[in-house]
Amino acid sequence: MTHDLFSSDIDELVNIIARNYSVWLTIAHQELFQLPERLQKTLMSMGTQMIGVTSDPDTAEFLARRFYAYDANWVRKYEPIYSSFMGMERVIDWRSVEYSVEEQRVLRSHDFTNLGRFEFLMRPAPAEGETRADLSKVSISPFDQGIYPDDDVTAQARLLLAQRCGRPIEEVIQELDGRPTKWGRRLPRRAAHADEIPEYEIIGDEG
Repeated sequence: MTHDLFSSDIDELVNIIARNYSVWLTIAHQELFQLPERLQKTLMSMGTQMIGVTSDPDTAEFLARRFYAYDANWVRKYEPIYSSFMGMERVIDWRSVEYSVEEQRVLRSHDFTNLGRFEFLMRPAPAEGETRADLSKVSISPFDQGIYPDDDVTAQARLLLAQRCGRPIEEVIQELDGRPTKWGRRLPRRAAHADEIPEYEIIGDEG
């Protein structure tokens, strides 16, 4: 029931709210199989898709079926056609053997299981309601290469966050020192360094 409610909410967000209010909606998830079937279909209806590597072969085959059309001219091999004349055989022609639907699906599924780090298969949406664009491989490995993270900016950001949201360590330790245990005794003061760790006495069965 929880999955149905969640799927309904996402479906309304994708197909009604986002479209009616021209919201540029971005939804990210880890693996497709973690989502209910209805929600999978809803997400596949979104125009632009960016797909990373999957470790699940069933998901890979599902994506292959979704993004690759059957190619009736995809030849797997050629077999000779023989003719016999006066006891002598010779090849008179060649017959093509095409990949079946299932074979093509398995081969295409490898595109989704063999992606490397920072590699994605992307299908852009040229226009609203247009989902016929082909998949193309993209990589984000060169994104901000050599400029991120900036140590100076990161240090300044940490300082500002500490001033705005942080608490002094000593204040937190004093608060912990004054916290009573379930047996009415105070917890020992936490050591600041490994060599200052005191010996603890077991008190009670759950000590």
